[in-house]
Amino acid sequence: MKLEERKQNSFIQKSIFLLIIMTLWICLGTGFTVNAAQREDTKLLKIYDGKSIEASQIQFKAEVATPDSNRIDIYRSEKPVSQGGKLEKLDSFRVIGDFWEVLGDNLYMNYGDNFKVQCYSHDTCVEGNLTFVDTTAKAGHQYSYRLVYGDMVYDPDSGEYSVEIVSNIIDVKANLQTPELYKCYSTDNKTVNLSWSYIAQADGYRVYRYDNGKWSFLKNVKKRNVISTTDKNVQAGKTYQYRVLAYRVIKGKNIYSSKSKARKITLKTATVKGDYQYGSVYGPYLDAQHLAQVRSVVQSFKINYIRKGMSDYDRVLTAYNYLRSNCSYAYKGWQYNYANTAWGALVYGEAQCSGYARAMKALCDAIGVDCRYVHADSKASNPSHQWNQVRVGGKWYILDAQSGGFLLGSRTWKKKAGMSWDTKGLPTCSVTDYKK
Repeated sequence: MKLEERKQNSFIQKSIFLLIIMTLWICLGTGFTVNAAQREDTKLLKIYDGKSIEASQIQFKAEVATPDSNRIDIYRSEKPVSQGGKLEKLDSFRVIGDFWEVLGDNLYMNYGDNFKVQCYSHDTCVEGNLTFVDTTAKAGHQYSYRLVYGDMVYDPDSGEYSVEIVSNIIDVKANLQTPELYKCYSTDNKTVNLSWSYIAQADGYRVYRYDNGKWSFLKNVKKRNVISTTDKNVQAGKTYQYRVLAYRVIKGKNIYSSKSKARKITLKTATVKGDYQYGSVYGPYLDAQHLAQVRSVVQSFKINYIRKGMSDYDRVLTAYNYLRSNCSYAYKGWQYNYANTAWGALVYGEAQCSGYARAMKALCDAIGVDCRYVHADSKASNPSHQWNQVRVGGKWYILDAQSGGFLLGSRTWKKKAGMSWDTKGLPTCSVTDYKK
């Protein structure tokens, strides 16, 4: 072969080699990988129904057939695969052998090896109908997800364990969670106090007001940890509505949550039913001003949360959830900020057990639910503890908003909580817990 021909052949071979290298580099650079041993099989692995949930986490459901693998891996791309995103392993689960947390009847939860993804299953294994939750998603970002068998499966054509089974791919956007406007009340008919739920990943909040037949922007709260504000530009006798949304700044642009449900307030003297005289069970030493403030908050609760036709159960549950969402335990002690009264629980937002129980009594009195205030006796595991008895469906049950006891029977309260109390003058409590 002539020297010129050898040079030409060498040049062609080098060109082909460079072309292959460039092709691989382009594929890898765009996140696309060529894997002849990879097989998508939605009969074995299938994911669907992806959505953004609370705290901007992403949840998706999966169907995993009896796997021929010891592990199930979760892959995620930081942007959709269709837009050049590259799938990388996010977490991994052993199919069997891990310790699962029991959440209820036939419901279990386990974290992956990297503690980034939760798996919810009806059995203590990663098989069947499952729900996965990515706890590391960031609001405003869109991701792709795929499940992969952690072990290769048998390939009858090659006679080797060389096939990687993968699921379909789904794209999900992590939305910023919508705040809930918990409190909307006035203590003087001159200002309106607002407070809402904290939203993880939010950089701030925007407040809107409905007045004179239209919604308008009211205030921008620029600090993520500030979840309350006061509207001072109001008039006595008028009715207003408020909404709030959260926002997050990403690369100089704002992304927004949906707006909260509207909360309404009328700046008039509260008239809701209850015991608002000095010496009230809501706080025996509360003066007229403090009792009026309690009444205002209770009336706002009734207007915004209670609907016509609600059952006793739904009304009690609504009051219970409202109280637990708006009040935290007063660790400083009962003697600070009226923590053993309904004012501490409903207005200040901190209380001890007595404050929770007195507040629950005030809420129930306003919404037509029979409720009693109960104090433990000297035989109880905690003789100073206080709670309520409420009537639901014609029977009486224990309710303890401070500790989280909801419609319990006396047997549960005595045996599990170690409580004892003087039942004289109180209705007979159901022995068993409430069953809806």
